[in-house]
Amino acid sequence: MNRKKRGAGKALYAAMAVIAVLIVLAAGVLFGLRRGTIRRESLQDSEAASSTKEMLSAETSVSYAEGVVSLPPSEEKTEGAASDAGTGSALSAASSAVTEPALIDENEAERTEQMLAEQSREARKEDADKLKGVIRAAVPHVGTYAAESGNTGAQAHGGDAKEKKIVMIDPGHQDHAMTDTEPVGPGSGEMKQKLTSGTDGTASGKHEYEVNLEVGLKLRDLLLKRGYEVLMTRETNDISLSNMERALMANSAGADIFLRLHCNSSTDPSQRGALCYKAGPNNPFVGEALIKSGEQLAALLLESQVAATGQNALGLLDGDDMTGINWAAMPAVIVEMGYMSNPDEDMFLAGETGQLLIAGGLANGVDAFFAGGDGGKAS
Repeated sequence: MNRKKRGAGKALYAAMAVIAVLIVLAAGVLFGLRRGTIRRESLQDSEAASSTKEMLSAETSVSYAEGVVSLPPSEEKTEGAASDAGTGSALSAASSAVTEPALIDENEAERTEQMLAEQSREARKEDADKLKGVIRAAVPHVGTYAAESGNTGAQAHGGDAKEKKIVMIDPGHQDHAMTDTEPVGPGSGEMKQKLTSGTDGTASGKHEYEVNLEVGLKLRDLLLKRGYEVLMTRETNDISLSNMERALMANSAGADIFLRLHCNSSTDPSQRGALCYKAGPNNPFVGEALIKSGEQLAALLLESQVAATGQNALGLLDGDDMTGINWAAMPAVIVEMGYMSNPDEDMFLAGETGQLLIAGGLANGVDAFFAGGDGGKAS
């Protein structure tokens, strides 16, 4: 009996020893796998940081209108290079720590892995911010917005265009005039003031540039909901942009149409109603196709606005001396939304309800334009 007990005890000890060996082997395999994963992630993070640094250090030049804008070195870029170098050193040091002989325990390996991941995220975020800054510096003041719908502008009203339509909105004027001059059109010797101050409301006391921007922002929001890509020449009143510069911004952005929002004024306080300026049939700066499509756009915008607001339709006028029309490479229209010299219409233009009605009517005009034609740009 004692021999049997001793034999059973030895068998139990042998089994326990085998199990212990298996546990140790399994732990070693798991630890080896974790070290291999950390090494791979460290190498990937180092390669990603190096690739991003090379992209940022490359010479950046962006086409702007007919010329090319080359971005000079800046203090921000120098600081970015130092930041990249610091990040690269930190990643290198962390990588060396991970590849040392197996002197760190599992907790230390986990802490190192978390540190590498955090440093990689921060480096990518800094690089993305720098790239955004480079783009904004190359084409200043252009506000771009992602559409809220997956449909293109044409699809929003039944068209079958494959690409999202781009609408550039230019809220006319700003909080100060620009008295210097610029060519009225490409290659023209005729010079015109860069920007006038605009008018003021006789009853509301609002400045025209304020009303233009308020309607422009409302129109932007409506067009976004309908699936267009929308850009604006300005989103603030405190800015300095000439009429020619605004048209060149639309050209650089590849806009399909250029809507310039203004309010009117007259010495006759009874004058009221909306009208549109477009390129005339003999405009020397605008091609035949653009003259035709610009007239279609102007007619549809005016018709849609007065249908929505009940205002008088005063018709279409030729704007061959309008710098912003002559420099545009796409259908360009000036919408005179109403007369701020008329007390009643002034209050309508300055009020929330009137602005929403005008923006809604203009958005309908944009829909109608793209539904009925290609909105061809200059070739």
